[in-house]
Amino acid sequence: DSSGVDVEVSTDGARAEVFWLGSSGEEAPMGTVSAGDNLRLNSFVGHSFVARRNGAEVSRYTVARGAQAWAVPA
Repeated sequence: DSSGVDVEVSTDGARAEVFWLGSSGEEAPMGTVSAGDNLRLNSFVGHSFVARRNGAEVSRYTVARGAQAWAVPA
């Protein structure tokens, strides 16, 4: 699918850094999300992301069809 998908990232916990995961496992920084704020990503079906706090992985997310919401756990 070549059309972009909007992903709304949120958290109720401490600030988290969000990274896109490449096919060979490389990570590219996409931004940060803090409690009460949202991070909006535009991506494609099948793309995966990881959220980290202090370098430790706290959540992973893979984009599906349609508008998406990813709540990073506190």
